[in-house]
Amino acid sequence: MKSTNMMKRLSVAAVLALSAMSLSAARTPRVNYDETKVFPYELEDPLTFADGTKKLYGTDLENWKAGIAGPVKHAAIFDGEEYDAREKMGFECADKLSTPEVNAEFAGEILPSQGAEIYLRRDLALAPVKAYTWKDVENVKENEYGKVVIDRKYESGKTITLNPGETLVVDFGQNCAAIPEFTFKAKKGTILTCLPAEMLNDGNGARSRGMDGPEGSVHRENLRAHGDCFRVDYTFAGDKGFTEPELNEWALRKLKPQIEKAGATMGVSNSRTCEIGLSTHSGIDYCGIAHLVNMTSKSKQSN
Repeated sequence: MKSTNMMKRLSVAAVLALSAMSLSAARTPRVNYDETKVFPYELEDPLTFADGTKKLYGTDLENWKAGIAGPVKHAAIFDGEEYDAREKMGFECADKLSTPEVNAEFAGEILPSQGAEIYLRRDLALAPVKAYTWKDVENVKENEYGKVVIDRKYESGKTITLNPGETLVVDFGQNCAAIPEFTFKAKKGTILTCLPAEMLNDGNGARSRGMDGPEGSVHRENLRAHGDCFRVDYTFAGDKGFTEPELNEWALRKLKPQIEKAGATMGVSNSRTCEIGLSTHSGIDYCGIAHLVNMTSKSKQSN
């Protein structure tokens, strides 16, 4: 599913069972851990390379730098993530990094996760069963939020345009533990907010039924962390690869044949905007380095 918009503030809500998009302002950047400190540690055994050489890896205060830098402004398992694509990657912001302090707050033990590797099963991907935009609410009563007034409905595969003040709801028809994936185009500075939920409000939004909004809107009160949680705030950088797709198409014209010849099935990129362009013109899916590490280092958690 694709979404385009010409507004300066856009919000997306993605539901793991039902995906919804709604307009809202970005949050004030928060820090849930101290990026200026590190946990000094060393591996018990050195890594052995193919040529037989060995090297012991670890963190220390002499060779490591730390600081608050990069496009990720906030990230937490229950809060979600705040990402500003206009910012440089952390490794490109050496001027914002400095000598770290020892983090003595952690007294536990860091162990590798046990279990099978995690794979993204594209063959099990769910397609939306319906998608619609709404702005107004009707039939509001005492102790009932009413029902959303659907403005436009979209068929699968159609480009969606979301205007200021509107909410886009994308319904996958069932609850699941999954990764909602969308492609958007927006001007520099546009803020996209993605709000996941497991169900939609119904019954005219009756509070007696536990509803937290009008029928047809995203229900989030049942989530483990209520209110401002499980969300993604994404600020667009206005990359020319979006506004002038011919640039990507020409630059990557020889990529797909090379990938087919090599037999590659997955790609990795250090830029989200590059991921989109590479995936579009290569025939395989590209993901970020952080996503790759996440896939192989920990098990997925549902609500």
